[in-house]
Amino acid sequence: MRLILRAAGDRIFMKLFTSIWTRLTKGGKPSREALATTVMATPSPIAVPLVTPVSDLLASVLREFEIAFTANPEAIVLANGIALEAKLTKSRALESGAVRVVTCIRMIHPQRFPDGISEFQHALGKDVDDAIENGFRSWVKVDLLVLADSLLHTPKASALLKPLAQVQQVSVPAHRRVLLGEPVHFVTSSDVPLPASQSGEHHPFCPCCMVTRCMEVLEDQLADDGFHAIRLFAARDAHGEISADCRINGVDFPEAAEVLKQYAADWPDRGLEYRKQLVVIQNQPVAID
Repeated sequence: MRLILRAAGDRIFMKLFTSIWTRLTKGGKPSREALATTVMATPSPIAVPLVTPVSDLLASVLREFEIAFTANPEAIVLANGIALEAKLTKSRALESGAVRVVTCIRMIHPQRFPDGISEFQHALGKDVDDAIENGFRSWVKVDLLVLADSLLHTPKASALLKPLAQVQQVSVPAHRRVLLGEPVHFVTSSDVPLPASQSGEHHPFCPCCMVTRCMEVLEDQLADDGFHAIRLFAARDAHGEISADCRINGVDFPEAAEVLKQYAADWPDRGLEYRKQLVVIQNQPVAID
């Protein structure tokens, strides 16, 4: 699937990228963990040569996480039946000496998502191989774990949104469920207090925040029998400029992006901040062995 990026959003994503990189490199070389921080950013042409085949780098990261797989010339196939195809789409050397890359992983499962789901990884590294691996590590934690849980009757790593039928006054059939992937959260000034709720308690960002704000525009996905992998992204830069993006099974979904912009507008001023998550809406599955 082709990712549709609006020009205004591209400019904001570039500002986010620049701001985060400046923060990470302040005071010396960033750590490997800092280099793994990823944001949506404007793609650039491939300008840094690839040293190691992308499929080999993906296989290396899967071994790192002890994820079983077999490899063939067409794809990497996980033990749970998910087939993976990875490629490098963009790369660029930065003035600091680091490399920024954009990779794409296409995921196919013959029962759950036979048409495939494509997700892009935006990452930094000391060289092109390191950047690609950093992006794949983030993808494993944020995307792969929740998609693997979508094959199971009882998820292992993902939370379930409950009680589903009562969320945002949206009527949802009992056979449907929402899996909450691990959210990614970056904030520059984390010491700024959050606004108090009506009960007087402070409510930090939690795994259900983003999707519950979007429930009304996701009524069709909640009510049908389809499998929907939903990428949610919202950000506000240090100047208060807001951007948001939502894709369902890799396809742009602007209705939710508008809701996420309103959501980000309510955040307290804590400098540069972004939140990102993958959630899955699906029928209650019978476990696939």
